[in-house]
Amino acid sequence: MATPYTNTYQAAAPGKYARVFVSSLIANPGTLYPVNFSKWNIVPKANDIDTTGFEDGFWENGVAGIVGAEIDLQGPFQVNRTGGTVAAGIQLMYPTALLVYELWLIHPDKSSAYGSLMRFTGVGQVMEYPVGTGVQEHTTFNPRIKPRGRVYLPGEVSPAPAVLLSSFTNQLA
Repeated sequence: MATPYTNTYQAAAPGKYARVFVSSLIANPGTLYPVNFSKWNIVPKANDIDTTGFEDGFWENGVAGIVGAEIDLQGPFQVNRTGGTVAAGIQLMYPTALLVYELWLIHPDKSSAYGSLMRFTGVGQVMEYPVGTGVQEHTTFNPRIKPRGRVYLPGEVSPAPAVLLSSFTNQLA
């Protein structure tokens, strides 16, 4: 695991520069497409393995490692983009789809100095795809993604999307 970085500047990451990108083997493997979300949330989960021994003097001891995560996305259901081009990112997010996700806290277009410090990356599967609307609201969708395999945390360099997806090729046939 990468060495944790110290936040010496104490500057908050502004959410308005956050971005979500997805890639799939179905449409140009390795190409990342933006998805217009207004909110994303990832909750990495750890598993605690008890290693308490006689030397611990009856105090609990253990080791923990990240074993999974839950990802919730929220945004407008976008039928097309400016110029009539279909929103490719949304097309890839159907239930059961396997895709590479990149959840950016600050997109590198805004500040390239941060690099991988500002993103969560991995392969995920769309588990739920709720869509809803109200009389005076835009139609929204809130996909839930379950990571499959390793979750690359901010500060860890992840493989290219096509490489991440390559081990899942047989599941998409």
